[in-house]
Amino acid sequence: MLSTQALLPCLKKGSYRHSINHVSKRTVYETGGNSFSTSPLLECFASCDGCELPTSFQIIEVTDALSIQRIRNFRVQVWTEEGHLSQSDINRVLLDEHDENARHWVVQIEGELIAAARLSLCSSILEAPERDMLIPFELFIPTPFGYLSRLVVRSDFRGKGIAKQLTCLRMQEAYKSGTKAVTAVPVTWWVEPLINLGFVDLGEAPVSLLDSPLLLHVMVHRLETSKTQSWLT
Repeated sequence: MLSTQALLPCLKKGSYRHSINHVSKRTVYETGGNSFSTSPLLECFASCDGCELPTSFQIIEVTDALSIQRIRNFRVQVWTEEGHLSQSDINRVLLDEHDENARHWVVQIEGELIAAARLSLCSSILEAPERDMLIPFELFIPTPFGYLSRLVVRSDFRGKGIAKQLTCLRMQEAYKSGTKAVTAVPVTWWVEPLINLGFVDLGEAPVSLLDSPLLLHVMVHRLETSKTQSWLT
């Protein structure tokens, strides 16, 4: 079993490979020939008590069309098995136009896909994938902002901190890209974990995502919060 201190990612831009570091609590990125490190930018990277991930666990950013289609198929598989997708939703997930302009991460173990997540960088509410849900809360969402969506973790790997790591990583990347806030429209059971990461619950989403009956909330995390500023220094 990996300890709290052991589950600390060392991510390399382009591959985002996960490594186990028992000494340093610093997240290191390498970009081209330059490398830089930050203080523990997102504290959740070091707070996964009970995680039981093998050392072959990898977080990888993908950009090629084949990998993105693989992610789409994975979403459909997981959500259909759990009864969250109607037949009419499947094509909308497989042909999601917002995938083209977004950033994507996958989690793999020995090449097997076990989780995926998406980050959209938006200069206005109208650019957001689920803009109809955000428009009523526009006054509370500064622009530009990052929009976290399409988080999916295979059921047999839940409860191990994977969703939290993917959320923290996307928050970090959004702020590094110059956004002023990060938004998300989570299902009810993901609201409390996001509040623990500094998000504010703005209220229930006025419309449903796809045809799912699940209740959704609109949430925002602002860069100006003192906790976030401490992460970035």
